Amino acid sequence: MIVNYSFHVTSELRDKLLSWLRSEYIPAAIASGVFHSPLLAAIETEVQPGTASFALHLTAPDLDAADRWLDSVGAPMLLGLANAHPDRVVFFRTNLAPLPL
Repeated sequence: MIVNYSFHVTSELRDKLLSWLRSEYIPAAIASGVFHSPLLAAIETEVQPGTASFALHLTAPDLDAADRWLDSVGAPMLLGLANAHPDRVVFFRTNLAPLPL
């Protein structure tokens, strides 16, 4: 199971978001033992002028394990991010199930 988060932020928040993801969110997810193989990528399509977008993939063994961590730790961290920067950051989650090639 791959949990994908897409983040859209104002350009002035770009570096702060990336720093927070790298120093706080991703290490917390990996330290939980639930997630592995994080991938952070820039979304090259500009959604709106003056914004930056990123995708974060976290791989988990199953959706139940991912949901437990996300509900208890991940979601409160993301809510804190949103509350600290109202109207400057938007994010959403998409669950991805890998298919054989």
